[in-house]
Amino acid sequence: MNKIPKAFLISDLICFVLLLAFLFALPSKLFKTPTSYVIEASNGNLLSAAIASDGQWRFPVADSVPVKFKDCIIAFEDKRFHSHFGVDILAMSRAMRQNWRAKSVVSGGSTLTMQVIRLSRKQDRTVWQKLLEVILALRLEIRYSKEEIIGLYAANAPFGSNVVGLEAASWRYYGRDAQTLSWGEMATLAVLPNSPSLVHPGKNSSRLIKKETIY
Repeated sequence: MNKIPKAFLISDLICFVLLLAFLFALPSKLFKTPTSYVIEASNGNLLSAAIASDGQWRFPVADSVPVKFKDCIIAFEDKRFHSHFGVDILAMSRAMRQNWRAKSVVSGGSTLTMQVIRLSRKQDRTVWQKLLEVILALRLEIRYSKEEIIGLYAANAPFGSNVVGLEAASWRYYGRDAQTLSWGEMATLAVLPNSPSLVHPGKNSSRLIKKETIY
């Protein structure tokens, strides 16, 4: 029997190590941030809330994400969310062309899955980190369903100032539960995570309207 070439053994070992690294790339829990202490009435109305220990208004994860938010955030941020596996090659190619022409970063091409990874890692935006986001986004799609991924996004996206997550943003800006918001109100919230420090309900209204009508 012929001996297996050493090069084949080495390449198999490398592939095995890379596979293990990919499988165990994600922590058991992506987000370990504290949440606000919230008291609700039996009908769901907010009675009281205390800011989280890290100074953020971040409500506990809701049981479900409103359909209106899903539709709006997918339309604004990731039109092919339900058809890709964590990475949208077409969007990334378009972003690369736009950035090349502008000689600066004007578009990221990140999917919602990649944005969940970025929110959980809180690292500077570099080419290396972008590559890691791609790899971890693929792994995230294997572990979680699309519903779970968009739930992670809704619960951890920044909505301006020290407001984190859709539920906290809904009460902060509109004084109501997210499930009761209108399409217009939900669309306004859906564009905030993309630029939370620049766009704010009640301020920069013309910029908000322009941003919503682009899509």
